[in-house]
Amino acid sequence: MCPWYNEELIAISENDASRCKALYSALTDGGENADPAKIPTGLVVIKSAWPGAAGELLYCGGTMLNAERRHALTWVGGGQPPTTPPGGELWDIQPTETGHYTIKSAWPGAAGELLYCGGPTLNAERRHVLTWVGGGQPPTAPSGGELWEVQPSPVSRVRPSWVETP
Repeated sequence: MCPWYNEELIAISENDASRCKALYSALTDGGENADPAKIPTGLVVIKSAWPGAAGELLYCGGTMLNAERRHALTWVGGGQPPTTPPGGELWDIQPTETGHYTIKSAWPGAAGELLYCGGPTLNAERRHVLTWVGGGQPPTAPSGGELWEVQPSPVSRVRPSWVETP
């Protein structure tokens, strides 16, 4: 499976490992000099690279924390999450003038909701990641909960199953 998709790459087959390997190498330069300028923007899917949840799609699809906050989750069930309407796994990543990125839901049921952190914590060690249903910027203090650093994962830290060990 290829971890990055955008408009130009959306048609890559999960079985097209050679193209995915080439893309991974181009994005990470062997993991040594990852180039944030090569981060795809626009319509993407985001998958977990953690070995305990590898390949799980990040999605939003209805489950609310409260009237203004929607949960962002990963889908454990394999394939696409069963959102109604379909597409809960689609996100729109855009660069900002600060060098950070915004990530918005592209799912028709939550289109334009910003993915953010900075609200309630789950416990002392974990913070919720949510989408802001209220429109505009989420009211985080300090502001900026909707800004993200997005970088290719260095090969030395996380190695997708289709990347051969040197």
